[in-house]
Amino acid sequence: EAPPANELISRQQMQATPPNILLTNYAMLEYLLLRPEDHEIFNGPHSSHWRFIVADEAHTYDGAHGVEVSMLLRKLRERVDPNKQIVTIGTTATIGGTAEEKQRFAENFFGNKFVITDEEGDPSDLVTPSRKPLSSGTWGPISIENWGSLQNSEDFAKLAASSGESIAELDLSFSAEKSVAALRLELLKGPKTISALAPVIFGSSSSEAEEAIVKIVALGSQILDTFGRPVFSARYHLFASATEGIFVCLSDAPHATLNRHSKCEICELPSYEVAGCKRCGAAYFIGRKIEKDAKNFLIPSSSDDDSKGKLVYAYMVEDLPDSDDGDQVPFDEEDADAPANQSEFLL
Repeated sequence: EAPPANELISRQQMQATPPNILLTNYAMLEYLLLRPEDHEIFNGPHSSHWRFIVADEAHTYDGAHGVEVSMLLRKLRERVDPNKQIVTIGTTATIGGTAEEKQRFAENFFGNKFVITDEEGDPSDLVTPSRKPLSSGTWGPISIENWGSLQNSEDFAKLAASSGESIAELDLSFSAEKSVAALRLELLKGPKTISALAPVIFGSSSSEAEEAIVKIVALGSQILDTFGRPVFSARYHLFASATEGIFVCLSDAPHATLNRHSKCEICELPSYEVAGCKRCGAAYFIGRKIEKDAKNFLIPSSSDDDSKGKLVYAYMVEDLPDSDDGDQVPFDEEDADAPANQSEFLL
């Protein structure tokens, strides 16, 4: 695929006809300044055409790294801006500090004067962002039932057309629908759960109202504006935490839980953590082996006294018999020919 007519893709093209916009990084810029072959870019007939120097993510140029890049910019300006006429611009979304600190940072980094003030109405070189106000919508609102029936952007276009809306600019029609506008205005206040949004947007807490919220987000992600961006660029966030493990008792109908307990909360039998073999998928019980009355017992690893016994992985090959001690399960790791009525674990 051929590159656009205004894009230069080789070093030779850039040397012969320097580009209007040169995108580079500080490492490559230093290389360009040193290479004799790139002399034309900085000292040739086009060297006086430099108008702007823009440093993106300016807040990252701090410490020793910032000093090195600052010196590099000074070397560049000695070549192309001896009279300090070039406009220097730093873009950042995360720089902090007072107006005085921001001004000092900009002057130290670029090597020219800046005026930055917090006083409203005073001239300042700091341009802060402003949010375009959102309207409350000009048509609709679409009912919960109608939102539920929409499957794609074509369905929405038909519904908008039946309401007298122009579908030539579908993104604008979607944004102007009152339910959509209300949802965007509500989310500007902060993140909300779907169940909290439904009664605000539709006056109902029903599952159908919640599905309508989901449908708005889904359709808004399908409908693109003139720049190819989703008109409703929402994000779902799933809050999850890691589990402690799976814990199972050894009753006839085992009870499983994701919380660590030494005893089952339902039947009060010992509860063991379950582990799986990554190779064969076999399930093992994690416990501690102790010796009592010349017998080996497996107690839960989550017992109160974790210092008691050696931590082992046990594999049950026989049904467990009744034990005199409700908190302990006997096992024999040496006798492979144990009677069928004896509980046996292989390590």
